[in-house]
Amino acid sequence: MKQFFTPLLVIITMTACPMAASSQPVLTAATAVPPAGYNVRTLNSDMVMRSAAGAGGANQSWDISSITFDQDIDTLSFRTCGTTDDCARYSGATILGARPQINGLATDYYIATSTALSWRGNKDSVGGQSFHHIYTDPLDVLRFPMSYQSMFVDTYAIFDTATNGTRNHYRKGVDTVMADGWGSLKTPSGTFANTLRIKEKGRLQDSTRDNFGNPVVTTTDYVTYSWYDPVHPYRLAQSYEFDFGSGAVGSIVSYADVPGTATGVSSISSGLLVTIAPNPAHGNVTLTFSPSLNAASVTITDMTGRTVYPGAYASATNSTITLDGQGWLPGIYAVRVEANGFSTTQKLFIQ
Repeated sequence: MKQFFTPLLVIITMTACPMAASSQPVLTAATAVPPAGYNVRTLNSDMVMRSAAGAGGANQSWDISSITFDQDIDTLSFRTCGTTDDCARYSGATILGARPQINGLATDYYIATSTALSWRGNKDSVGGQSFHHIYTDPLDVLRFPMSYQSMFVDTYAIFDTATNGTRNHYRKGVDTVMADGWGSLKTPSGTFANTLRIKEKGRLQDSTRDNFGNPVVTTTDYVTYSWYDPVHPYRLAQSYEFDFGSGAVGSIVSYADVPGTATGVSSISSGLLVTIAPNPAHGNVTLTFSPSLNAASVTITDMTGRTVYPGAYASATNSTITLDGQGWLPGIYAVRVEANGFSTTQKLFIQ
């Protein structure tokens, strides 16, 4: 049965290759807090018998696209914390993310402010029984603004119990959180420019009782790496690192199945260069291609994954396509273009 779902994210196999087109990202509450109505699917790997973290530092290139993600698939749906969501137990929670699990539903509760995103706890509902894991001292996942080499230390404490009062369990710990790298991240969904890597290193202590009622205390050290960008309001990937001793290291990796947002991709690396203008836009948007194309498949999705432009092949006159964006709501969109056997995805900002 699922117990403490720790918001330690998974992540990524990397090589340190310079990325001339990248720039240092900054995470804020406006970009890193999942809004109500945001849905994301995450895919998880089995144990990878190596570290998936790669190097930290500036202008890195991380790649987890070769890892096999054939294990659990979670679909998270975020919404405002309401009166029927058990939010009274998780005092101060403002937003929650719900995901199906075996024979039930799991719900994560967050406190979102302009200065931090904090984990308030989670509820497992299995076979008609609910198990509450409540942070009596919430865990700060991010503090804003967060950029390369930002750092903070946070203590936390959790108490868990079933609705009938059984299975009491207490956990406390301390986290050191640092943005230890930035660069480009490649996942099976695409390439994400301007990502920020968050390293979380901590020690937790669990206090419980065995089947005979005797107290049992265990201590665990952990390291996780999470990747974020200023476009998607949820982590792009995460790696939970395991130290087996004698130099043996493994990791469990997950990634969010969202469109890539690589920008400034050169014709040398992708065979296709697309320029969007104006950007930000309000109204018509023109896509200019290099090299010249006879036709291109253009798909535009909003941040919820909803397609606003269908992706049918459109003719390219004088290497351009003009789209009518009058009906699109203000926000960030992913523009994916496929042509001549190549593809690229870029960000479009609608005002």
